[in-house]
Order: sequence, then C-alpha cells, then structure tokens
Amino acid sequence: MKFINTITTFLKNKNHVLFIAIIMVHVSIAFYFISQQYITYDEPSYIEYSKRWLHGKPDRIEPLDDSKTPVISIVWLPRIVQQVLYPDFKQNDFGTKDQQQGRYMMIFFSILMLIYFYQFLKLLHVKNWLIAFLFFIIDPLIVAYSVLINSDFLSGLIALATVFHLYKYLCQKSNKDFWFSCIWLATGLVTKHSFLFFIPLYWIMIIVKYKKLDLKKFIQFIVLVLLVINVWFYFHHSFKTLGSYEFQSNVFKNIQQNFSWIHWLPLPFPENYIQSLDMLQYNSNIGGGINSTYPGVYLLGQTKLHGGFWNFYIVNAWYKFPLSILILVCTGMFLLLFRFKIIIKKYGLLLLPIIYYFIILSCFNNFQTGVRHLLIIIPLLYVLIAVLINKLWQSKLKFAVIALWIFMVISVAKFYPDLIPYTNEFIENKQLVYEKIMDTGIDYGQSRKIAKDFLINNPNYTEPSATPHQGNYLVSMREIVLYKMYNDTTLNWLIKNYKPVGLVNHVYLKYTVE
Repeated sequence: MKFINTITTFLKNKNHVLFIAIIMVHVSIAFYFISQQYITYDEPSYIEYSKRWLHGKPDRIEPLDDSKTPVISIVWLPRIVQQVLYPDFKQNDFGTKDQQQGRYMMIFFSILMLIYFYQFLKLLHVKNWLIAFLFFIIDPLIVAYSVLINSDFLSGLIALATVFHLYKYLCQKSNKDFWFSCIWLATGLVTKHSFLFFIPLYWIMIIVKYKKLDLKKFIQFIVLVLLVINVWFYFHHSFKTLGSYEFQSNVFKNIQQNFSWIHWLPLPFPENYIQSLDMLQYNSNIGGGINSTYPGVYLLGQTKLHGGFWNFYIVNAWYKFPLSILILVCTGMFLLLFRFKIIIKKYGLLLLPIIYYFIILSCFNNFQTGVRHLLIIIPLLYVLIAVLINKLWQSKLKFAVIALWIFMVISVAKFYPDLIPYTNEFIENKQLVYEKIMDTGIDYGQSRKIAKDFLINNPNYTEPSATPHQGNYLVSMREIVLYKMYNDTTLNWLIKNYKPVGLVNHVYLKYTVE
C-alpha cells in the first residue's frame, strides 16, 4: 500500500508525468531503430569480450580487445535468462540474435542518461526543460548510438554523471556526491581509456573552486578509483610486478626499462587493464592499414595512416550535427564572447570539460574513426543548450526555437531509421558524402545486409571488378575511400569516369555503365 501511495504521489507531479512520457517516446524510437538496423562492425568484438569476461576470462587475446569493456555485459541478460529457463537452448546464427537482443539492454543506459540529464537541468533551475528534451531525443547521434553495443554512448553517460556529481559536490560540499563522482570516473576508466585525461581535469576543477588540494579527499579518490577498477575485473592478476609484464608497445617497454630499478614493484591494477593500455599504444604505433585494427583517418579527400587531423571533429560536427543544433551552439558561442565573465562564473564548470575534451580528441587521438567519439561530451553540451533554450523560450525568440525544432524533425525524418549515415543540409548531394567525410559515422557496417539483399533482388546489379565492362554496379562509399587510402586503382575506371545514378541506404552508390 505504501508503494502504491508513493507511485500516486510521484505521478501527481506534472513534470514527472512529462518525463515518463519522454522516456516512453525515446524507448519507442529506439525499439523501431533496433528492428531496422543490422549489426555494425564493432559490436561482435564488444559482445564477445564481455562474454569471456562473464566466464571469468577477462584476458585480451585479440587485437580488437584493446578497447573493449566489461561494463556493457548487461547485453547478455536476455541470453542468460533463456539459458536458465531452457538449459539445452542453443543458437546457430554466429551470435546475431544475441547481439540484436543485447541492443535492447543498452536502452537501460540511455534511460539512465535521460534521468541524469533531467536531474542536471533541475539542479540548474531550467524551468523549460521539456523543450530541450524534445531536441535531445530526436538527435540522430543520440538515437543511433544509444542502442549500439559499444562504449561511445556509455562514455557520454559516464561523463555526464561524473560532472553532475562533481558539480553538486563543488556547489553543496556533499561527500556523497564526491564519492559518486569517483565511482563514475573509475567506471569511465574501465569503459574508455580517454577518461585518463579526465583525472587531471577533475582535480583542476576542484582546486580552482576551493583554492587548495584536500589531501584527505585525494586519498579517498585514489582508493575508490583503484577499488572500482579492480572490482570490475575481479582483481584478476592484480598487483603483478612491473618487471613481470611482457609489453608490446615501445612506450610501455621504455617505462619498464627506465624504471627497472623498481621492477619488483607491484602495480595495483588488474593485469588486463594494463594490457589494454599497452595494446592501444601498440596499435597506435602500427597505424592504420589493411592488417591494422583501424583503416586510417580520412577527411576532405585527405588520408593519414598515422596520426589524425586537428580539424577532424570540427568538420565532422559541421556536417553531422543537425543544423538546428549548430545554430544553437553558434548562438551560445556568440553569447559567450559578449558575456564572458557572467557565463564563465555560472557555467564554467560545464564548459571546461567540453572544451578540454574537444581539444584532447582533436590533438591527441590517433584513432579518429568517427564523430561518435564526441558522444563523451555531447550530453554535457546539451545541458548548456538546454540553458540557452530556456533563456530563448522566456524571450521573444520562443517561435525561433519552435522553428528550429520543426526543421530538425524534418531533417532527421528524411533519414530515420537509417540514422548512422545522417548528414545535415550542408551536404546537399548525399551521393558525394564521401568527398567530405567517410568513416564509421557514415558506414559502420549497418547496411551490409541491405546491400546483399539488394543484389539478390536486383540481379541486373553486380559488384564491379577491375575490368571495365558495361552493366549496373553497386559500390559502397567506404570501399571507394579505402581504395584511395591504400593507393589501389582497381576501380578508377568506374569512379573517375562515371557518376553515380542512385543511392542505397545512404551508403551504397549505384552506377550504370553503357
């Protein structure tokens, strides 16, 4: 009876009802998206590593294991339930159904993000929070990546939760929020190694606020972070000595050699955590290529097999963010220039991690394989966008906000449910997307089955060979770019002499040679 009264009281609040409605809309959009999207390139390796982790074998045995995380292991819940109910249950589809069902479990993280987003806006006293949510739940990056089995969207949730609790701690001096921020940050370190950059930022924000370093809090931070990391890997070969590791990368080999005088020192980390850092450095040194863990970096017709482009994420955001969001971001930047002191005083703690990570990703990330990496800061960016929308809604520009939302709905609807290759109106001819950008933000492997079915249902179409010949051909834009990256001229006769006559699923080009 008490539980029912609690629910009744909760539902009496209009904001709570609206928030539940937002969640239901988001879940509906996500469910349909899942039903229409094939498995992407990265998902099999993520789900395979999490399966080994569940079996108590977290060792990284494949090159692609370098960046995999056990945090997404919730995706195995449907299969675990089936196996408990039907012990003899087996599948012979190479794990396709497990991956498809696992995507529904990823919605748990997206709901958790919506909750933190809502709580953050309440903390900032954003009255018109609903308007911001209407933009957020139709954002193509949010919709597309919220259900994919990888660590990109999850890193956005963790960054949002970490900053939320850190912000509360700095404003309210709540020990509980400090501990929660430590736990979330530690989980981030297990999820994505780019969170290592968050550690100095974390303490800079605290020191700037309190003008000193609290030694007691610093010790608590170290203990909590180490404990959480070890718990996630159940202390698997923790405290292994520095000298007993066999590293692959030159960076870690040099560290081991330079500190050989403390080779006996036990490292308070699980072995596979250190191993993953070493593998990432090793794969970074190898660079992109056919036999590498990533193809290389491509931008505006230029390619790099080692390193990245400083403007990679600027260009990707320019073409991949909906124009409505770009307009709001540019408006916010304009206001920042003219009201710098006021905005920094109020929202500096939110701006800092966004700017910091954008610089880190642009300058120090050799694996620039898609706009999805920006998901680590996009939820935080939306918090600031919500603040701006709230201000605009209370002014004479309310109808401008409505117009931007309608325009965004129309723009996104043209692609839905095929939202991974979404590009805004700055690229008018979608057949030439690959001339600007081409990576996992366009072709993540999600259209492979559709292309295969197209060739089966349209026998007059085939895949081109190296020999020029009349006929109808289907070629992926990704394949065109890969040929260019590796200086392969096999398809030059087709690509350079003929223009595409159509597009399949925003990824595959149709050619007709007469």
